[in-house]
Amino acid sequence: MGAAPPPLGLLPPLWANPEVRAPIAGSPVAMSLLLLLALVLIAFGPLGRALTFGLMEGLSTGEPQAKAYREYLQPAMRHFLWSSALTLPLYALLFLGEAAATHDVYGRFAQLLANPPEDAANRALALLGEGALRFLLVLGPWTLLTLPAFVLLYELTPASMWLYRLGPVAASGRVLLQARRASRRFWSYLGLRLLLQLAGNTLAGVALLVALLVTMIPGGLLLGVGWAVAVLLGGPSTTGGIVALTVAGLTTTVLLYCVLSFLLTPVSALLYRLALRVMQ
Repeated sequence: MGAAPPPLGLLPPLWANPEVRAPIAGSPVAMSLLLLLALVLIAFGPLGRALTFGLMEGLSTGEPQAKAYREYLQPAMRHFLWSSALTLPLYALLFLGEAAATHDVYGRFAQLLANPPEDAANRALALLGEGALRFLLVLGPWTLLTLPAFVLLYELTPASMWLYRLGPVAASGRVLLQARRASRRFWSYLGLRLLLQLAGNTLAGVALLVALLVTMIPGGLLLGVGWAVAVLLGGPSTTGGIVALTVAGLTTTVLLYCVLSFLLTPVSALLYRLALRVMQ
């Protein structure tokens, strides 16, 4: 949690395109798959929080149990609902800023694709680079300004919930109370947490490259199968083709995410061990 979302401002507004919207909206199969995907992604939220509590138990007791998360499903659901209500407005600000910064880049990119000149490839790369730079100029200040909020929501509050068996509201209140009483300690912690965030972003970039290498062959096979199925179903622009490519793409993305999460598990363990120490 707290990782930057993809640069949505660089993505074309597919839903506004009638040629893409019509076959998806008119297909019960495609809409059912999208609804199922939304439900699965929402279910992963509280499950991930329960795994976080299980991780903190293992870090505190020194005896990690693979099934420890099961007893934390109820507090995990409460934390998921509470933190989501506070997190969504923060991401909405990022998406709005991102869209405002990169919308005209997409417009110029679409015009370039519609009427490609001889140096279309070079211009496309330049536009993508400009869009990425604009996105980073929005993402950087947003990350710095929201880091204390994300640390409170997703690290200190879960640590307080586990240590003192409190609900998310009471646990976050305890965090703020301790921060007021020991301000120097908490400011030192936030400074260290900022350094760890910068180092973690670099490490995450390296881990992403490793994950891409690991999933290159199985991911390529999945995408190849998806393309072949799409061709058999009438082509990539048909409803069946869109569904096949979507399933293949999402499966490949999930595989990549699982490998990346596994590689970054030591980072998560370090952050939650630090949060537990601060809240003790």
